[in-house]
Amino acid sequence: SFESEFQSNIIINNITKNVDKQKRKLAPVHDYLNVLEDGTRICKACDG
Repeated sequence: SFESEFQSNIIINNITKNVDKQKRKLAPVHDYLNVLEDGTRICKACDG
């Protein structure tokens, strides 16, 4: 039904938001830990 589809979309959106929040929290740490010789900063949380 439309309503249950709507509910599961909300749940998926909330999960996605939480993942994004965690990525943002981790990103600065990963950036500074993974600096290439040319100065490129790699974020493991975001780029795998």
